[in-house]
Amino acid sequence: MVTALDTLSIQAAADRPRTGAIRDKAEAMRIAEEFESVYLADALKMMTAEIGNDPVTGAGTGSQNWRELLMDEYAKDMTRKGGLGLAPSIARELLAIQETHGP
Repeated sequence: MVTALDTLSIQAAADRPRTGAIRDKAEAMRIAEEFESVYLADALKMMTAEIGNDPVTGAGTGSQNWRELLMDEYAKDMTRKGGLGLAPSIARELLAIQETHGP
């Protein structure tokens, strides 16, 4: 589900001036892995949204923030270990789009 805040974030990113071309395959892969990590984190957050409160940490704003940060770290770790395997395809597409449309 896309919220109004998500839409504003997407629009702000689209309006931001380009900072330059991707210099090499390694940079494309780094960007693709970062994207995959964000995607994975969102999926993990959706999967764990309905889980009850942890009896150790309790309920409250701090607990929810901590859980979201934990999901972000899980996603980063999963991506470093191969993730879903999306990053290589994304990196190839980033480079192909740049070659077609320029920086």
